Amino acid sequence: MIKSLVILVSIALCLNAAPFNGETPNGIVPYVIDPYTYNATELNIILAGMKIIEDQTRVNGKDCIKFVPRSSEATYLRIFNGQGCWSYVGRQQRGGAQQLSLQKPSATVRGSCIYKSTVAHELIHALGFWHEQSRPDRDQYIRINWENISVDDQHNFNKYPTTVSDPMEFPYDYHSIMHYDSHAFSINGKPTMEVLQSGWSLISVADDLKRDSISTIDAGELMKYYGCI
Repeated sequence: MIKSLVILVSIALCLNAAPFNGETPNGIVPYVIDPYTYNATELNIILAGMKIIEDQTRVNGKDCIKFVPRSSEATYLRIFNGQGCWSYVGRQQRGGAQQLSLQKPSATVRGSCIYKSTVAHELIHALGFWHEQSRPDRDQYIRINWENISVDDQHNFNKYPTTVSDPMEFPYDYHSIMHYDSHAFSINGKPTMEVLQSGWSLISVADDLKRDSISTIDAGELMKYYGCI
């Protein structure tokens, strides 16, 4: 797996990230998947990642968030085979394609983004959410071992104020699909994050790739953010 990255366009664009509704209400997210890029198996995994979010945010049988193939919507997600797994946080503009990269495996690329959990992770970035470990209160729950992270990768562990990353009164979620594993971006095989609360642990990379659901708290945050609860 290629580790997920968040693209920071500018702080001005990322503050209070806008929900990705395009110009349509009711949590509808138009998308385009680059044609002739992914094979049938890969396409099914991408669609399954979307379905995870749709199924777990449905309220009383009504969709809260729905990914739909673009027809003529001006604002939409473009999913393409870029370099690595990355997404912008929230809607960045009105009108045009917003990029979301899901790199597929190849003979020259080590790793891949084509896992349901990775797809859901990047889509949730596009829906407006930062990494769980970016919460303003994260230092109460995890310790960042900066010495085990290269300088070039340390920005992935930035902590943001509530004006940027708002927990919306939800508890810290060690099992969020938006939380890095304990060895993410390690340069020496040692943990880059340690849990501070007894009785908890972070999900391993191997288990993360097998996930076919987001956490209950992930779902609650999405439903609250999109006005469904």
